[in-house]
Amino acid sequence: MNHPGGDASAPTPNRTPWARILIGSLVLAAIGAALAPTFQEAGALRGSLAHLDWRWVLAAILCQVGVYCCVAAILGVAIRACEERAGFAYLVFVAFAFMFANRCLPGPAVAGLATLVVLLRRRSVSAGAAQTAAAGFYVADYASFFALALAALLSLVHSGDAAELHPRVLLPAILIIAIGAAFALAALRSQERLERLAERWTLRTMTLLRRPNPQAMAQSAGASVSGFHTRWTAMTARPGPLAASCAVALLMHVAEVGTLLCAARAFHFTLAPAAATAGYVGGNLAAIVSLLPGGLGFFEGAMTVTFHRLGGMRPADALGVTLLYRLLSVWLPIPVLLGVVREALRTNISQQNPDSRKSAEVQ
Repeated sequence: MNHPGGDASAPTPNRTPWARILIGSLVLAAIGAALAPTFQEAGALRGSLAHLDWRWVLAAILCQVGVYCCVAAILGVAIRACEERAGFAYLVFVAFAFMFANRCLPGPAVAGLATLVVLLRRRSVSAGAAQTAAAGFYVADYASFFALALAALLSLVHSGDAAELHPRVLLPAILIIAIGAAFALAALRSQERLERLAERWTLRTMTLLRRPNPQAMAQSAGASVSGFHTRWTAMTARPGPLAASCAVALLMHVAEVGTLLCAARAFHFTLAPAAATAGYVGGNLAAIVSLLPGGLGFFEGAMTVTFHRLGGMRPADALGVTLLYRLLSVWLPIPVLLGVVREALRTNISQQNPDSRKSAEVQ
């Protein structure tokens, strides 16, 4: 049965889906760009994988587990600042799902924010504390990342290794760091501006994905971001928890760099810490520019080139280290995410059981 005005938001059948064609073309181009070096260096890469040192692979896995423990510690600091409690083991569980949503799902951290708030609310954490935890994490994450990026850039300039990078690569990196910091500060200064930005991005994403009622989802995202801004302002007024969160976030990024160092040792190559940090920063900056989930293609290309030009690695080894890092950082949370799905299904079943009992009694 059709309702009046129900077809107004539905796309016309004769309209050419240019947006989907464009996104699909970008996805195919990015995948091709990411895999092109693999085809060129396939023989050398297979030889490197045959002599992989699995002890260092295990060390890289432990570094990634340390990353998620740091995320859980940041969330715990914010929740305790709100005079509430949450188990550390469950916070690690939340960190796995939260980071996977941040890295793999489209949108400017909207999916990660929603995942974090929903999972914290399942364990009786108040909405205000959940939003405070999200605000504390993002503030600490970006502040420590830009501090690490600046430190890596100064280290490269001091050592003279920055000359190995072409100005077309170095100058955009500096501009992205400056523009990203300025944009974040400008957006967070105005609550209305941040709310409009979230509504606009959510509306465009949900419309592109053909989700029902994208306007309501955009308004919900705007309301969530408005609460996020309020909690962020409250966090900045408390220097103690914010400083602790920033310190743990810096340790989190150091663990990410440690994953790259262990991955390089797995390929029997000793990578300089400055080069590993530059590769980590460069890959994440390239992912910011990318429109694809997780910076697909851009992240891998930037990190591989940085390891080859600054670290002196062979292209095959540089690509192997990059792919090993992506494998651990993206696919390591999959077993934990299966637990998230199982818990969600269990909750839905428990919510549906009372209705089924009532219908059985009526019959």
